Amino acid sequence: MIEARSALARYATAGLLTAAGALIIALPGCGGDSPAQAGDPTISTPTAKAPAKAAPATTNPRCRKQVGGFLEAMDDLRERLVNGLSYEEYVVEIDAIRASYDEVPVKQLSVDCLVGSGSPGEKAFTRYIDAANSWGDCIGEEGCDAPTVEPVLQKQWKVAAHFLDEANRGPGGSSSS
Repeated sequence: MIEARSALARYATAGLLTAAGALIIALPGCGGDSPAQAGDPTISTPTAKAPAKAAPATTNPRCRKQVGGFLEAMDDLRERLVNGLSYEEYVVEIDAIRASYDEVPVKQLSVDCLVGSGSPGEKAFTRYIDAANSWGDCIGEEGCDAPTVEPVLQKQWKVAAHFLDEANRGPGGSSSS
C-alpha cells in the first residue's frame, strides 16, 4: 500500500510540474498582437509590429503536411494585418484561409495532430471570421466608425493570435514559425 501511495505521489508531482511547465510556455504567447490604430474600418487595419512566432515543441512531418497550409495561411493574414488591410482585402484573406481549411483531411489526422494543431488552428480561424463579421456589421451600421469597431477587432485578433501560437507550437506547426 505504501508503494502505491508513493507512486501516486510521484505521478501527482509529475503532473503538477508538467502543468507548471505548460503555463511557463503558454503565458508568453498570451499577448498576441499588439494594440494598434485601425483608422476608418473600411480602409485600414492595425499597423503594429508583427509578434515573434513560437517554434513548435516537436514537428510531425505528416501532421505538418496535413495542417501546415492552413496554419501558414493564418500566419500570412496575421503578418498582413500588421501592414494594414482594407475590409475587402481582409475578406479575400479569409476566403484563402477557408480554402486551405477545406483541404485539411480531418478524418486522417492523428489525435496528437488534431488536438495539438488542428483544434487550436480552427479556434483561431473562428476568431478571424468573427472579426470579419464584426467589421462587416460595423460597415453596414450607420454611426459605426473606427473607434467603435477597433476594440472589438483587436480583441478578436488577439484571441486568434493566441490560438494560432498554440497551433504553431503543436505537431503541425512550422519550425520557422
